[in-house]
Amino acid sequence: MILTDGGDTSSISSYEDVQKLAREAAIPLYFIDLKAKYEAIERDLRAQFAIKYQVSDMGRSNEWRNVRVVINSPKLTARTIKGYFTP
Repeated sequence: MILTDGGDTSSISSYEDVQKLAREAAIPLYFIDLKAKYEAIERDLRAQFAIKYQVSDMGRSNEWRNVRVVINSPKLTARTIKGYFTP
């Protein structure tokens, strides 16, 4: 995949063609290793799970409720919402 400034959005060229054109026009090409990032994102997504709970005391409408999740492992991280408003 080649990312550009978006000026040409319909060309279909091979890597070799783009490399040749860039070299002829003295345009620098920057290569970044996205595969490792995608793999890290995939591992993170596969390790996630959801905790559901049912609130029995709805309280007043539009009342803020804090949410706190405690994990007993230093190897795990909880990414949660801070709270919610009651319906």
